[in-house]
Amino acid sequence: MRRAATLIVGRGKVGRALAAALTSRGHAVQLVAGRTISSAAVTSARVVVLALPDAVLAGAAERIAPGLARGVVVLHCAGRLGLEPLVACERAAAHVGVMHPLASFPS
Repeated sequence: MRRAATLIVGRGKVGRALAAALTSRGHAVQLVAGRTISSAAVTSARVVVLALPDAVLAGAAERIAPGLARGVVVLHCAGRLGLEPLVACERAAAHVGVMHPLASFPS
């Protein structure tokens, strides 16, 4: 089975809402739990969204960085953090950014 172009890491409120929105618009999305993420999970993703608690973002970024292809986009959704948690991904030649929603996510 071919992996989805967009990988959302985190099955909480934000991750589930993003996955539902993208899927409803025809995007191929894979939603995985954050605590089990590894570098192997990201090998074919073009976009990786880390929808995880602030305290675990840097650790998750470090775990996935070795599996990232050059030019993959890695985003996180933490409103109070900048790009610092994604430094490992940037070093792995990924494009990094912050995608914080302006609206709250439904339960």
